[in-house]
Amino acid sequence: MQVKVTVKEPEELKRHIYQGGESISGFSRRIGVSVPYMSNVVSGKMNPSPTTAKKIADGLGVKLTSIFLV
Repeated sequence: MQVKVTVKEPEELKRHIYQGGESISGFSRRIGVSVPYMSNVVSGKMNPSPTTAKKIADGLGVKLTSIFLV
């Protein structure tokens, strides 16, 4: 069974990153996700894999379910 993860609100995800004082590219590099991939996730063009969603949530210091629908 494949788990589908979707960003609840792309703008809210972007706001979380910026509130942490980082750019999307800086955040991407810090958590080990490519910048183009992260840009697509933040813009809502792509859904992250469960592993990447966990990296994003951990990098932001929030629960996965606070920013993603699983």
